[in-house]
Amino acid sequence: MNEQGIKKRTALNVIIHCILFLAAQFLVNVIAALVHDFLGNALKIDELINIIIFSVIEVGLGYTFAFLYIKFIFKASPSEFRIKKPAAKKWFLLAFLLPALIWAFYLIFVPGEIVIDTLPPEKTWDILIRTFITVSLRAALVEELYFRAGVLHFFELRFGKIVAVIVSAVGFGLIHISNFTAEGLPAVIEAIPYFIWCIIMGLLLALLAIASDSIFIPAITHFCWNFFLGGGSFDINVNPDGIVNYRVLSDSWLFEDSKSTIAPIQICFMAVTAVVVFIVMKKKSTTPPQDSRTISQGP
Repeated sequence: MNEQGIKKRTALNVIIHCILFLAAQFLVNVIAALVHDFLGNALKIDELINIIIFSVIEVGLGYTFAFLYIKFIFKASPSEFRIKKPAAKKWFLLAFLLPALIWAFYLIFVPGEIVIDTLPPEKTWDILIRTFITVSLRAALVEELYFRAGVLHFFELRFGKIVAVIVSAVGFGLIHISNFTAEGLPAVIEAIPYFIWCIIMGLLLALLAIASDSIFIPAITHFCWNFFLGGGSFDINVNPDGIVNYRVLSDSWLFEDSKSTIAPIQICFMAVTAVVVFIVMKKKSTTPPQDSRTISQGP
């Protein structure tokens, strides 16, 4: 979209388009859920296969709807919404480095023990596939489409990057504590530390999207976090029934982790990483480009 086209967009226009974009994605989720229920209840499809089908439908239809909406209704290019290959591939390393550093920190500095569950092979594969497909891959691709392609870019058009990053991060946090509302106000209050962590993670993922100019770097980061830190296969003090779990033996509140809270030390890791990404982005944006026409001086 050219600059003139952007200037014609009012704040209300952008917000309405953002709401409609998210509504289309919600419709995709409803369609995928209806297919899941039909296959499970009417055709008695195996639950694991059914979940895989549900994930494929939600991701496939979600990105198809996004392309169609952006191109034919919003009259823009999907690449402007960062739905494209990353321009800065160096951020790939961060996606794997972050969970690796947290695991290394716990193994080296936090008293505990590694617990490996002795599950039947079929149960182990069931957990691995569910974690990989639904908790990690589907969640990462769908949520990055919602918040780092949709909310981030729409708000960025009229309100600038800072507001867009904050709004997308808060939205990311709200959707993650929505499940606690069904349990009542006490559960929501208890989940406030988790809400704060989700906002910090949302800030990091938004900054990564801007830095790499692609939603797929934050998607990979999101995937790695879910898969290696609490997705059900590899966990730190969260799921004792997971395949590999690091059981923390320290009583310090810094390392406490549960369904509705994230250990403060993990929040610190996420916050520091977000600050580093922001500093690198800031430094890059303030560095003047070198003039390739500069004539070198002779000896």
